[in-house]
Order: sequence, then C-alpha cells, then structure tokens
Amino acid sequence: MAPSDTGVASGLVNTSQQIGGALGLAVLAAVASAATGDPALPESLTSGYTTALLAGGGLYLAALVVAAFAVTPPRTPGTVPGPVGSEGSIRIPRS
Repeated sequence: MAPSDTGVASGLVNTSQQIGGALGLAVLAAVASAATGDPALPESLTSGYTTALLAGGGLYLAALVVAAFAVTPPRTPGTVPGPVGSEGSIRIPRS
C-alpha cells in the first residue's frame, strides 16, 4: 500500500467499525425481541435479554477462534523463527 492511501484505509476501518457496531446491536436487539414472550412480564424480558447476551457471547467466541487461526504474524524477509525459548529470529545472510 502506498503511503498516500493511509487516509483511505483509516477511513475504511473507522466506517467498518461504526457500521459493524450498529449492525451487531440491531441483530442482538432482534434476537432479544424474538426471545421475549410477553413484554409486560419482567421474567420474559430477562429471558430475552439473556438469550441475546448469550448469542453475542457465542458470536464473540466464534470470532476469536477465527482470528486465532486466520491471523498470522508478519514475516520479515531474510529471517526465520528461532528455536522455542530463544529470543528473536535468526538472521540469514544474503548471498
């Protein structure tokens, strides 16, 4: 990415966060509403909110698992990971 594109990338990330938060809240509100039986009863509202919070927690855990397997650390050209317990990477001289 060119340095001149950093502003566009920043705007895209911020917009995605705002839309994602609004969409996530709308989905959880719909789940809570669907799980609520009679809205006049406090127990029914609590049940709906509990269902929505558990659904949100499940989605969070699913995202955590996807991130754990999908995100890889960046590799620097010319280095390989060091042995377990060592610090840093081993530098490979270029020929």
